Amino acid sequence: MNNVLLPPGFYDLTGASAKKHFFILKYCIEYFANRDYNLIIPSLFEYDVSNEDQNSIKVVDPVNNQVMNIRNDITSQISRIWKQGDSKEISKFCYYGDVIYRNKSDNSSNFSRKLTQAGIEYIADSSLERDLEILKIVLEIMEGLKISEFSVLLSFPNLFGSYCTLLNLNDEECEELRGFLLNKNITAIKDSKYSDLVDFIIPGSFDSDDVKIKGLEKEISAVQELIDSYKTAFSNIDIIIDPFYVRNYSYHTDFVFSIVSHKLKRTIARGGSYNIIENQSAVGSSFYIEELSRCI
Repeated sequence: MNNVLLPPGFYDLTGASAKKHFFILKYCIEYFANRDYNLIIPSLFEYDVSNEDQNSIKVVDPVNNQVMNIRNDITSQISRIWKQGDSKEISKFCYYGDVIYRNKSDNSSNFSRKLTQAGIEYIADSSLERDLEILKIVLEIMEGLKISEFSVLLSFPNLFGSYCTLLNLNDEECEELRGFLLNKNITAIKDSKYSDLVDFIIPGSFDSDDVKIKGLEKEISAVQELIDSYKTAFSNIDIIIDPFYVRNYSYHTDFVFSIVSHKLKRTIARGGSYNIIENQSAVGSSFYIEELSRCI
């Protein structure tokens, strides 16, 4: 008998599934803590101050009638907590908690509007060492949980921004292009003024010598240097390059990575760099505990 008390996309965990979920979450948090990441457990509710997030569930606070969001992203909360803190000396944080979506979180047949995240954030000046540390910890978690069949998908959001600037695109045109890239719409790209991106729709390898976009030579060369560094540091990992891929999280900057499970055919962890405040950057990553559980 179906439990009519649960809304679509929500579920209970019981028995072995609940035990596995708890074990993975505990493993991740203890691993982060042992590497000097300070634990934060952010609030599930926040007042809606921007009214921009269309995939969050909004409710009215009965205390004062203000609109609240039920969070669907924890990274922004870590930023808020750090900015509001009395001391900026602590730069490494870990966290866990549920995120709730108004609509399902992806286009897969697994209809879910609740995911449990466990993650880390490293607030420090942009550097290759900082970024490699985050990705190294992510890969160590995967090894510790004995998950081996996966690829690392690397993307570079600033390259997308530079391309939009190069073509002098307005906000509407940028969003149109973003949609084409997200949906891998080869036909739309080929038949548009963005046709020089058609070779980058399908993820694969990347060679700056083969990239011919006049005006982006400097940016493409910088991306090539980053790719070479990641491949050198993680030579035993399958790294796939999708240079112009841009998710709906628009705050990412230099690089974004996704851990894609071969078994599930979808993302089980993701992360990237972003600006936490002006002149201060950070990098972080989140695991999706339910997805890790399905891989074990």
